[in-house]
Amino acid sequence: MNCDREIVISIFLGPCAVVVINGKEMAWQCHGFAVKCGYDAYGSDPYTWSKLTNSSALDSLKPGDIVRYYSNPPTMHSIFVTAVSGNTVTFGDCNGTSQNCQIRWNATTTKQKLASNFVYMLRAPFTLK
Repeated sequence: MNCDREIVISIFLGPCAVVVINGKEMAWQCHGFAVKCGYDAYGSDPYTWSKLTNSSALDSLKPGDIVRYYSNPPTMHSIFVTAVSGNTVTFGDCNGTSQNCQIRWNATTTKQKLASNFVYMLRAPFTLK
């Protein structure tokens, strides 16, 4: 791999992960899972992607983007977007259910729900196919 940052994933308690970049822990649990998905899909560190902090970014939401939002303030949650159809957002996540460390695919939400609790979005380099 030709890049100056290497991501190493350590798995704790099944799918619950911590993302370690250059020896420093960078993301845990749901956010670690979303960052790992982004890295696996694009081969680049999602922390180098554009970070958008205005909920209007959801107007151009696309597969591959990572969205961080308040699931139950002050608790935040991260999702890896896999499809967008109109207002419906399909995603994968970890810890999104009441079962700890469970990976879930094909879950859905709406752009409005994400916008009302929006923290930021990491914009993927291109649309995931």
